[in-house]
Amino acid sequence: MQNPYEVLDRLVLDTLLDFKEEVSWRFEFRGSSLPSCPRALMFGLFHKPTPEEFPKKFEDFTTRYNFKVGHAIHALVQQTWASQGLLWGDWQCNDLANCGVTFQNTRLPKGRCLRCHEEATYVEKHLKDPLTGFSGHCDGVVFSEQLNGYFILELKTRNQNVIQRANQPYESDLYQVSAYATLISQQFWVPVVGRLILWIGKPRPKPYKMWFYEGTGSHLFDEERAKKVHLDECLKRARPEDVHGVCEHISDGDDCPWQGICFSPKREKIVKAQFEAYKKFLEK
Repeated sequence: MQNPYEVLDRLVLDTLLDFKEEVSWRFEFRGSSLPSCPRALMFGLFHKPTPEEFPKKFEDFTTRYNFKVGHAIHALVQQTWASQGLLWGDWQCNDLANCGVTFQNTRLPKGRCLRCHEEATYVEKHLKDPLTGFSGHCDGVVFSEQLNGYFILELKTRNQNVIQRANQPYESDLYQVSAYATLISQQFWVPVVGRLILWIGKPRPKPYKMWFYEGTGSHLFDEERAKKVHLDECLKRARPEDVHGVCEHISDGDDCPWQGICFSPKREKIVKAQFEAYKKFLEK
C-alpha cells in the first residue's frame, strides 16, 4: 500500500491549496463595480450574448476561503443587530416546516417571527434602479434612535494590515453605500440620515475602522447614473466610439480585461466591429 501521508498530502494540495478553476466574468452596472467605467460596461454588454467568450479569471481555494469568511462576518453582524430590533428590511422565518412566514419592509422585535416567535433571517434588500438598470444588495438598513433615523451600512472585511494603514475608505466603498442610500430613500421613503462604512478585520475582528457620512450622497450616485445614461444614448445613436473610459494611462487599468482595446491604436475599429456583431445578435 502506498504511504497514506503521501496520498493524503497530494489530495489536500490538489483539491484545496493548489486547486484553481477558470470562471467567466464581465463588468456589470452593480454596486460592487462602482465607480463604473462606461467603456468597460459597454464591452461587457457586447459580450453578454456569448458567455463562452467572456473574459476569464481564476478562482482558487484562498479566494473562496476569504469569500466564505467575509460572508460569515456579514451574517454575524446582521444577526447581532437584528436581535436588537435595529434592522429594517425583509425577513424569512427560520421555522420553514411549521411557519415560514416572510415579512417585508419592516423591523422585527429581537429579530424574531411575529407569528411563531422563532428567529428570522435577515434578507439583504435587493435594489434596482429602473432608469439605468443598476442593481445591488444592501448590507443593512440600521435604525438609530440617537440619530433619529436610519443609516445605510456597507460592511467590508479587510486584512488587519490594510485596516491599520487606512486613513479613509476606498472610493468604491463610498460610491457603493451612496448608491444604496439614495435608492433606499427614493424607493421606500426610509428617512436615511447617513451612511456607515465599516471595515472589520480578518481573521480577527479587531482592529476595525468606520467612517460615517451624513445624508444619502445622492450626488455621487447621480454621477454614475449620468455615465450610464450617456452610454445608453451613445449605443442608441450607434456611436460607440463616443463612449469614454476612465483610465488615463495603461497602468491605471491593470485589472481590466479590456485594457488592450482601450489603449490600442485600432481601438475605434475594434469597437465598431464589436458593436456591429452585437447589433446582429439583437436582430436575430
